[in-house]
Parts: sequence; structure tokens; C-alpha cells
Amino acid sequence: MRLSYGGHRKQIDFLALGGYRGYFMEQKIIPFEEHGLPLDKIDSHALYIMEKLKHEGFVAYLVGGSVRDLLLGHRPKDFDISTSAKPEEIKKIFRNCILIGRRF
Repeated sequence: MRLSYGGHRKQIDFLALGGYRGYFMEQKIIPFEEHGLPLDKIDSHALYIMEKLKHEGFVAYLVGGSVRDLLLGHRPKDFDISTSAKPEEIKKIFRNCILIGRRF
């Protein structure tokens, strides 16, 4: 499960990806109008990071348990972001970041 952020702070579309034991199913984008997840429930820092990455020409998604928690109406404890940017590119955008988890 991941959320695609368009960078407009007005809406966020939900992208559902399916897969089972090596079989990939078709992705489906669920528009904001259908899922209605409020942006005020998403950490402002996570939104800023996704917005900055998109501005720099990369794709960025909110992924993992935070998406599940938001859909269930719970408050996520943390927010994971997946991006098309490589670690070196992220370091150029966010100069004060510390690169960890290079295996990802």
C-alpha cells in the first residue's frame, strides 16, 4: 500500500499494489475523493519530504504501516517514504541527512 502525493497539499491519491507469491497484480489508483484520507493526519515533515522530492523530479510515496494505520483511522507512529531518488541524490537535496539503510 502506498500513497502518492501530488505536491499540492489539497489531495493525496492512494495507490494500491497487489501481489501474491511472485504474481504481480495490476495497480489501482484510488482518488482522494474515494478514500478521503485527511492530509492533517499525515506528518508535515513527511509531506515536506515528498513535496521536495517531487519538485526535484522524483517520484515519492508514503508506504508501509502508516498507510494501513491511516486507512484504519489510527495515528501512525512513523512514516516511511519510498522514492525513485538514489541515496546520493537524496543527500544532494537534503544536505543535513545521514544515509542509513543503503541496502534498500
